[in-house]
This record gives sequence, structure tokens and C-alpha cells, in this order.
Amino acid sequence: MTDCVCGDVCFGCQPDYVPDQVPPTKGQVAAIVAAAAQEYSVFPAEVVGRCRSARAVKARRMVIDHLRAHWPWLPLATIGYYLGGRHHSTILWALRNGRRAR
Repeated sequence: MTDCVCGDVCFGCQPDYVPDQVPPTKGQVAAIVAAAAQEYSVFPAEVVGRCRSARAVKARRMVIDHLRAHWPWLPLATIGYYLGGRHHSTILWALRNGRRAR
């Protein structure tokens, strides 16, 4: 098993896993958000809320990256829904901006 923020939350961490295009459950997303929030010392409500602090934004970005890595077929609108109802273009901007910043 590779090093992952979700631990045993999703099967995407396992190399022999073949996705069957089942979206993550709300419980899985909540666990991923909680792990990212703990990593950046913020509350999960800050990650999915309107908070614009640098730590909350980094945690949110970590969630987006994790969801895209393990569920690459997941629509951006769905990821936005999981992150407090954000518009799909906000998620797209985060993905593009993150690549540029690295």
C-alpha cells in the first residue's frame, strides 16, 4: 500500500485495484477532508467552507489532488459539491494553479 492521506478509506491506494467507477461515498470524502485538515492544522469545516486562509486552501488543494488521483473520472462539479458547493471552474482553477505553483 502506498503512502496516502486516506489510509484505508479508499481502494485507490492499492496498486492492484481496478476502479469500477463508483464515486466516493460521503464518508470517504469526510475522512479525506479530516485527514487533510489534520495535516494542515485546520478544522474540516474550514476546508469545505469559505475560509481563505493559506492552510485551509492548501488542505482543500490536498483533497482535490487526492480525489483526482483516486477517482480521475469524477466530474469537477462533483468534487466542487463535496467541497462545499464550489463551482466546477473553481476546481479547474485550483488544478491549473497548483501545477503552475509547483
